[in-house]
Amino acid sequence: MTARAAFAWGLCGLLSLGLSSRAQAFRLPVNFKQDAAIGGAGGRYFTGSPTDRYTCKVCHTGAPTPDVRVGGLPFAGYVPGTTYTFVIDWDDTFPSVAFNLEMSDASGRELGTFTTPAVEEASPADLCKGVPAVAIVQGAERTLALLTECGSHQATIRWTAPTAAVDLNGQPIAPQAWFSGSVLVSNKDGSVEGDGVMDLSHVFGLAGQTAPVATTITGGCHVAQPNASSRPGLWAAVWLLIAGCWLRRRRKAVS
Repeated sequence: MTARAAFAWGLCGLLSLGLSSRAQAFRLPVNFKQDAAIGGAGGRYFTGSPTDRYTCKVCHTGAPTPDVRVGGLPFAGYVPGTTYTFVIDWDDTFPSVAFNLEMSDASGRELGTFTTPAVEEASPADLCKGVPAVAIVQGAERTLALLTECGSHQATIRWTAPTAAVDLNGQPIAPQAWFSGSVLVSNKDGSVEGDGVMDLSHVFGLAGQTAPVATTITGGCHVAQPNASSRPGLWAAVWLLIAGCWLRRRRKAVS
């Protein structure tokens, strides 16, 4: 077992022993920063980003993947300095919804800034007790948007892309943007069982440039899907990685 896997599964073990439930311990953003020994996450936010790798699926299981829709993402590529509005929406009948989202570069460092609309600009579905339900956490080279379980029915987030440098030919130079997140739909029973999780992951390049290779991050297994022009040997490596992740999880399930 790798050090990352040991940490993640050890954290689940601590929570299941009664120090606190996952739903209780991580309700506030500050809990993610606290040490795992007291029920925190040791600085992990489980967004599935290049920094975290793991998502909420590392602990929460037992329910189908919920239907969560995200609008406003710059699938054609982002324009440096532009502000984009993302709307994350879900079924209003879900009992409790929370999420952690992050925008970073390929190394996991913060990329651009997140903000939320002012109260007078927000939809009633975005609000919780009269204020936007999403909290923005910035610092330590990370920019995150966190939704706590408070009864909101959608979430609106604005991302302002970083400005770009210019090369000798006058072309913009800017990093790829990694949008990563994990949406948790809880059954509100105070445990990590019976909860559904949908992971969100997409990589955006600059507008007008070749789109980056699609990337998916799920529960600690990181697989990059090559494009059609990739070599056959790379496909073999991908399938070996998938098989390895499957076997690892199977061994854990029967141990």
